[in-house]
Amino acid sequence: MFKKFIPAGIKSIVRRSIESILLKLATGNGCDTKNLGSTDSGALTRILQDDDLNNKWELYKNRIGSFHLPKMSGGVNRGDQRAIFYLVSHFKPANILEIGTHIGCSTLNIGMACEHNADAAITTVDINDVNNESKKRWLDFGSKYFTRAIDVNGRIGREDPICAYGFT
Repeated sequence: MFKKFIPAGIKSIVRRSIESILLKLATGNGCDTKNLGSTDSGALTRILQDDDLNNKWELYKNRIGSFHLPKMSGGVNRGDQRAIFYLVSHFKPANILEIGTHIGCSTLNIGMACEHNADAAITTVDINDVNNESKKRWLDFGSKYFTRAIDVNGRIGREDPICAYGFT
């Protein structure tokens, strides 16, 4: 009843305060890190200069470009998108958790890098649901398309879905 009388700015402050309190109250869960790998800067340089990965990138970059994702949207830059593509292509992870979907530039590159890795499970989360069809937040960032998992999967050829979650 009183919600309609509370200004949006106040609602936002209250929501963030509640979230902050809940985060402080949350208990930490252990994380099994024994399967996590590491690499040195020399290996990283070799991955980013790998001719096979560069050839794969050259094949995929036009498909990635077909999404017409904006260059300066506040998300990951084009060079980092390429690095993500190389790293995912090289390491072929079984599970990928992307925190911070924004408009899906990284998600798209991860999905493309995993196109022939049927075992890869990709989950992406963001505090803002930029794929909400009624709010159309992707338009605020100059994107022609929204990167809801079903649309990305259909256009990149992945058979398994990318699970995308937004919270607002």
